Amino acid sequence: MLALINNLQDEIRDLKAKYSALIDSRASSGNPSNIMVGEDIINEVYERNKRSRNIIIYGSHESGTSKQQQIDLDNVTVQNLMEEVGIQCEQIKPIRLGRFDPTKEQRVRPIRITLSSSDDVHKTIFWI
Repeated sequence: MLALINNLQDEIRDLKAKYSALIDSRASSGNPSNIMVGEDIINEVYERNKRSRNIIIYGSHESGTSKQQQIDLDNVTVQNLMEEVGIQCEQIKPIRLGRFDPTKEQRVRPIRITLSSSDDVHKTIFWI
């Protein structure tokens, strides 16, 4: 039993030494946690920039047809909306959000439109 206690005490001393060495290396090389925070900020800015090109449309009718027919219908609906607003956008990517559930016929999934630039989003919102 005494040997086990001595082994555990040796392991604790080794862990303390490794911990101290790790703390010392962090202090001498700068704070790596600041680097992670910087990466998080860059990722957040990137994601916000990506989302700034999106518009969400609610209430657009959803037919119970095949997936490809629904995609084509959404493309036509979005193109008509953009023409009505007076925005010429070649790169429009409409996507229905959520899962289609045929048992919930009244529920209409919103459409997310990804435009080519945030300027197009501002023009569209201004005219809607």
